[in-house]
Amino acid sequence: MKYIFSLILTIILFTACSNLNLTPELSVSKDKKQMLIKQANSGNVDAMLQLNKIYLFPQTKEGLELYTKWINKVLEDGNYEEIMSFLEVYKKHINLFVNGRQNYIKLLQRAASFGKKEPLYILVDDSIKNAKNYTSYEKLILKDANQDDLIKLYDVYNAKYKTKEAYKIRDIMSSKGFKPNLNTKYSILQSLLKQRNQEKKIQMILEDILSSSEYDIVLKTAKLMKKRRKYDQALSFYKRAVELKNKDAKSYFEIALMYKKKRFYEENFVFKKYEKQIKENLEKAALLDDFKAAKELLKNDFYEKKSKENFKRLEKELLTLNEAKRALAYIYENNFRDRKEQAYKILDELASNKNEKALIYLATKTNIRKNPMLAKLIFKWQEFILNSNNPRLMQKASKLIHIYKYARFKNLKDFKDKLTKKELENKNIYTLRSLYEKYKDKDEQKANFYINEAINAGDAYSTNLLIKKYRRENSH
Repeated sequence: MKYIFSLILTIILFTACSNLNLTPELSVSKDKKQMLIKQANSGNVDAMLQLNKIYLFPQTKEGLELYTKWINKVLEDGNYEEIMSFLEVYKKHINLFVNGRQNYIKLLQRAASFGKKEPLYILVDDSIKNAKNYTSYEKLILKDANQDDLIKLYDVYNAKYKTKEAYKIRDIMSSKGFKPNLNTKYSILQSLLKQRNQEKKIQMILEDILSSSEYDIVLKTAKLMKKRRKYDQALSFYKRAVELKNKDAKSYFEIALMYKKKRFYEENFVFKKYEKQIKENLEKAALLDDFKAAKELLKNDFYEKKSKENFKRLEKELLTLNEAKRALAYIYENNFRDRKEQAYKILDELASNKNEKALIYLATKTNIRKNPMLAKLIFKWQEFILNSNNPRLMQKASKLIHIYKYARFKNLKDFKDKLTKKELENKNIYTLRSLYEKYKDKDEQKANFYINEAINAGDAYSTNLLIKKYRRENSH
């Protein structure tokens, strides 16, 4: 009888998953990988990038073998944009590859051969980091350099504390008669903030940037001042950012956050000070579909009796959105005893409409024994992920299952084990590395198995790790 019930449940869940109309990014056809590999083998860089996005190439044995082969194809046939896109992926996984850095440099040099200077800044930065000579790259940048070229090089030197080189670039700008533009001023600002007794110069630059209409630099300055804990100044720049771009949800949220910081650090702390400004900006961000802002706003309104009517008004508006609607479901689940099922219905609806975060949230829930409806949804979305043919989605779910949950809840332990099994079937090198780290101090046999599997998959990092280990052992 128990077996029959399990079989019926499996059929129901499989049918529910197969009827869902989800995008290929979540549920992927079995034939898609081979089609993309065929395109990539013919030199299609976009197909290579898709294989990274969906199938986690080059994290797997198959992906690493193919990416290693494609490096030469990209070097020979790729245009500038294709090489730079390929480089972005390659850099993230550079320690997988034999001769990883050498190939990285070759790709950058090939990109620079198209007459572009962006790869040259990266080459200078990389050379400084690895104590290599960078003068040849500097010469290429300085050849026919305009003001923006010089500013970018100045930024590289400044960030790497190459003071002498940075001053040399500044002198070149002066000798060419370049007047400081906003990019120059922002670069100088970064340098001045590291120095003492430069308040007047800093204030002059801040005023110039604040009075400008350059949204990107205004926003960069807001983030910089926040990082430096200059919350009053950061607030002014975030306010300017929303004046220049009034659909900027993140900046509205930051304005609310800056008011909170300002209130906390003021000498005479008053708990409810700036509450109106905080709520106004949270609401603006929430109505632009910002999850964090909606969650914060709804939480505040739930706990304040005076705001009950406001809460009801917001409910109606947020139910028409996507991420803000997910925040509403979170509030229903955690703050209303009688609205948990409504919360799960909303999350299920969002998951069915391609909201990946809602989908993974349901699949990694833990209270399976308490709510029959939730139990059904947990298994439904776990089955969907396991049958999605989408390694990226599986990896995201796996990362969200925290250690304490994994150990305490059987439904998550079983799910995690199934995800790990899928990753091992795909010969995911990062999974093999993590399993080696897990067992190296408590089960040598298992640890050796996993590191050897990683080495057999072509992982250069694991090979070097094992060589160092044997050298240490043999030196004693």
